[in-house]
Amino acid sequence: MPATQSSADPAQSAKVFAEVAERSSRLLGEFLKRQADGRGVATSDEFGIARAFMDLSARMLADPWKLAEMQTKLFWDHVALWQSTMQRMLGNDALPVAEPAKGDNRFREADWQDQFLFDYIKQSYLIAARHMHDAVSSVEGLL
Repeated sequence: MPATQSSADPAQSAKVFAEVAERSSRLLGEFLKRQADGRGVATSDEFGIARAFMDLSARMLADPWKLAEMQTKLFWDHVALWQSTMQRMLGNDALPVAEPAKGDNRFREADWQDQFLFDYIKQSYLIAARHMHDAVSSVEGLL
């Protein structure tokens, strides 16, 4: 019996991501209010790292549609990476989804290109790093 495939509805996926982002925004807002009221867990933050992260999170969650769009792009890059990796596992040629910048010597050893598992790890890291950089740099008002 042939398996039936159902394709994901992009509009429905975006709606779900947006709902998750809106709920997360509300939860984060409640958490920040508790912290400001002194009811949260008191920890030392000498360097302001926790405060900077909370500020970043609050600003990102203020625009749930944009956050959902960024998450969807990340998801599709990982889908493309899986497809590319499967092609390589089967012995076929596949174009990389993510490549290191010129001059980035972290992945200069041949195994990072020749071995599909190492190539998958490398590309997965590069995709995550690119999306984190894009997400943080798209937030308005950060110092």
